[in-house]
Amino acid sequence: MSHRIAARVTPFLIAILLVSGLAGCIDKRTQQWLYLEPDGALTWSVVESEVRSDENEAPAREREEAEYLAGAIVGRHRVAEALAALQPHDLETTVERSRRPFQVRTVARFHDPAWTLQRYFDLLGIVGDVDLRRAGSTWELVIRVDLEATEQAEDGPADNHESLLELWPENDEIRIVPAQGKFLDAVGFDIVGIAAIPTAVEADPETGLLIWRLVWQGPGTGDHSSH
Repeated sequence: MSHRIAARVTPFLIAILLVSGLAGCIDKRTQQWLYLEPDGALTWSVVESEVRSDENEAPAREREEAEYLAGAIVGRHRVAEALAALQPHDLETTVERSRRPFQVRTVARFHDPAWTLQRYFDLLGIVGDVDLRRAGSTWELVIRVDLEATEQAEDGPADNHESLLELWPENDEIRIVPAQGKFLDAVGFDIVGIAAIPTAVEADPETGLLIWRLVWQGPGTGDHSSH
């Protein structure tokens, strides 16, 4: 399989994506919210709206839309498959509008945002690491990506995980939100209201790594770390 390396540091937590040249005929708007829960868990919510086929011929258009809706009804459309690949402990899909244009909400719940994002990187062939730490009521999430190593690897999405590209956001349609508390500091994010929106970053001059960092105040005491 050949891949095209797309150098892109916005809008999500990584700097590049090895794109396999997939072409779809379903047009839609995809919005995502990653809720950082007070206990250190993660809720990942994806809303697909204005969903419709861009096929010109009515039979092909109706077939594609019927396939999409059938998959969404049973929770096996591509967004659900992508979130399932990240191994949530709970996953549910709700068809909010069953007529064209469709609207579907898929929600996945994970025990650990660092583990989840690390798996996302690994399955996409991105060389990087994610750390989540807590000191008292202060949480810190750090994402590091080795751009050079990823370019050299050119692995692309792991077998049977190309659906993960469905979670690749466009036009800043992703928000990271603390369920309680507020953000105190951010590198590589714009803070808009209570949400953090990923932005472009430059490589660290010493390490060559691309680094994103979020610090937020939340409830809880004690120390916690994951990698």
